[in-house]
Amino acid sequence: MTCLNWIAWFPFLLFDTDWMGKEVYGGKTGEGTTAAEKKAYDMGVHAGALGLMINSVVLGVVSLGIERLARAVGGVKRLWGIVNLILAVCLAMTVLVTKSAEHHRAAAHLAGATLSSPPAGVKSGALAIFGVLGIPLAVINSFHTTYISLVIYCMLCFVVNINCFVFGWIFFSSINLLPIFSDHNFIFYNFSNLRGVE
Repeated sequence: MTCLNWIAWFPFLLFDTDWMGKEVYGGKTGEGTTAAEKKAYDMGVHAGALGLMINSVVLGVVSLGIERLARAVGGVKRLWGIVNLILAVCLAMTVLVTKSAEHHRAAAHLAGATLSSPPAGVKSGALAIFGVLGIPLAVINSFHTTYISLVIYCMLCFVVNINCFVFGWIFFSSINLLPIFSDHNFIFYNFSNLRGVE
């Protein structure tokens, strides 16, 4: 499930500003593009950067209250399912925002207008997607951090226990007190007696 989750996240995280520049604002880059298309792309990338900032602010605020949020929805598993549902809905909404922006550009082209920025509803919809996606990103990042810290804690406990055993063995060896099994009784035997010391 986590693998599929990150497969869903990475295209958005890598291409979100490009999506804003090309699909939402209708800009283009590369050779053969006009100044208006480059300007529209730059405006879209700037709007995408604003969306990422909104995403980070929401992520930070939500990450402070994840424990309460998990209790409120009835547990960690339910919260995990809810945020995956939010992720799926938000990623599906990118298609709706893209189609709305394309429809606006087509209507403006038919009216003879030049390339313009999308209407406020399309912009706010795109920025709302960025903001809402901060919620599942906060939960997913917190769960992975918690899991990794738990694994590290277990590994450290194991290492500490091994070290206690090894150092304990060295300590008892250095004072010549080693446990010896004799007639199924666990006794301590002073090895100095074997050397003839009385």
